[in-house]
Amino acid sequence: MGVFKNDVGRPSNKTIMIRNIFKVIGVLLVIVGVFIAGYYFKGNNNKTKNKPVIVKNTKKEIVNIDEAKKELDRFVYGNYFNIVETQMNDDYKGYLAISKSKSKKKSYTCKEMFGNDIKPFGEDDGHSWDVDGVCYDGEDIDFYEYETVNKEYEKLFGNNLPKKTINPDFMTIYAYSELKNGFTQLSCECGDITPSEANKIYEAYKKNNELHIIFSLIPFLPKNEGNGIEAVFDSKKLSYSITSDIEYDEVNNKIKNSNELFEKYKDELPKYEFVLIKKEGSYIYKSFNEIK
Repeated sequence: MGVFKNDVGRPSNKTIMIRNIFKVIGVLLVIVGVFIAGYYFKGNNNKTKNKPVIVKNTKKEIVNIDEAKKELDRFVYGNYFNIVETQMNDDYKGYLAISKSKSKKKSYTCKEMFGNDIKPFGEDDGHSWDVDGVCYDGEDIDFYEYETVNKEYEKLFGNNLPKKTINPDFMTIYAYSELKNGFTQLSCECGDITPSEANKIYEAYKKNNELHIIFSLIPFLPKNEGNGIEAVFDSKKLSYSITSDIEYDEVNNKIKNSNELFEKYKDELPKYEFVLIKKEGSYIYKSFNEIK
């Protein structure tokens, strides 16, 4: 921009006036910029303050052992050993749901139940059939409708039961029939044995909407020789002879009712954590793992 000068070479009054106008405009722009920046920062800061902050509860809320036991027992079929042995696999989950369901007496034949998915079992035997287990004709069967079992399964695990044959390693087989949409008990012809046990819950606590239950157990069987008891301490089937000089029933009662054994063998016993999570007001299964 040209500069207006007077006769002596100095900027004219008009030039000075224009310069002052630009200075004022510049100062105003700076003030407006600072105001806008401050307003924007304050707005974002308020949003941050008003934004809900989710803080996970890191504190343990101790739970009464009896209360925890009631919850854990919903997932125990007979012995805690079953949980440990199956590692809460799909077959055990299905078996557990069936065990809590009511059956109906039906007069279906094996062919009516399983159609072409079944073959004769053994030689010259027209009344027994093999379908991942032995099905016998000629008598009413206990039939478990899928919908009935699935309702119990949802209460325990929060989702739907797979439509498949349920076959835990040491329990009775329940074969699924697509034709009748239900389960019936079959014979596995295996005769496996589930040991007796003593069990102990060491600790139970709530944390982040979850119930954690810490327990261990001592499975035991009669010894092959004599009348003693042999206790199995871990999944490798290592055994320890607790006694060999009194009768089985007496030892059985002594073990089941004694916390002294858990204290005595606490360094040898593995511990397990069973975790439930609350859903719609009740606890369902979340996870199971060994912690020692």
